[in-house]
Amino acid sequence: MGGVPRRLANAEATELPDGSFDLVTLQFVVHELPRTATIAIFQEAFRLLRPGGHRRDRR
Repeated sequence: MGGVPRRLANAEATELPDGSFDLVTLQFVVHELPRTATIAIFQEAFRLLRPGGHRRDRR
């Protein structure tokens, strides 16, 4: 994807600023993980969303 920056990070703790994104997507991953990791990833996704932002997950 040209022009889209990529970053390798721990999904549970990305170290990105709060409210950094309008949209956070999770693709085919959370159902494969332990419950504690899934909860932490969703918490991080919500933390990263700007007010009024959207989260999409595909299972």
